[in-house]
Amino acid sequence: MIVDVVVMAHPSRAPQALALARQIDALTAWDERNDEWDNGARAWRTTDPAADWAVVVQDDAVPVPNFRHHLERALAKTPRTGISLYVGTGRPRAERVRRAAHEATRQGASWLECDSLLWGVAIALPAEHVDPMLDWAQHQRQPYDQRISAWYRRSRKQPVRMTWPSLVDHADGPTLVKSGRPAVPRHAHLAAEPEHDWSGPVVKV
Repeated sequence: MIVDVVVMAHPSRAPQALALARQIDALTAWDERNDEWDNGARAWRTTDPAADWAVVVQDDAVPVPNFRHHLERALAKTPRTGISLYVGTGRPRAERVRRAAHEATRQGASWLECDSLLWGVAIALPAEHVDPMLDWAQHQRQPYDQRISAWYRRSRKQPVRMTWPSLVDHADGPTLVKSGRPAVPRHAHLAAEPEHDWSGPVVKV
């Protein structure tokens, strides 16, 4: 299985972005317009269409040890849909996600399932979904992750998944988005090397 990873990078975080790319063996796609969607689309277009999975990781992601190994094992055990590698503690749907995370721990689950990716920190898509998603999403006005989620919900009519535990955490530094810094720290509920084989239960958010 071929998994192609690209870091969605902002010039103001160049040292961080380049270090991350080296750590996870990824290319970088640089923000040229200070626009999250434009940068995200450039990153997706940088991924290899001949790969099995395309993955875009934002430059403030903090991958777990052996990230590539765990990523490939996870993607081998999931339906071909959008996958978030991060389950965050902050908005949106913070309380619903908190309950789902608690239940996932209780059940020994491998996945959460939702109608939305909720966060754009690190997203994996089947490579064949990238071009049709971009063609549709370029005409939308939602934030980056919401456009991808909306394509799965409206065009493919299928839910998306999130890895449990998260395979990346979030370095909660200064935000680059126009909405400003959230009041709640932006971290994963649990980011860790998994002890399961990704065939465990699925908990709905």
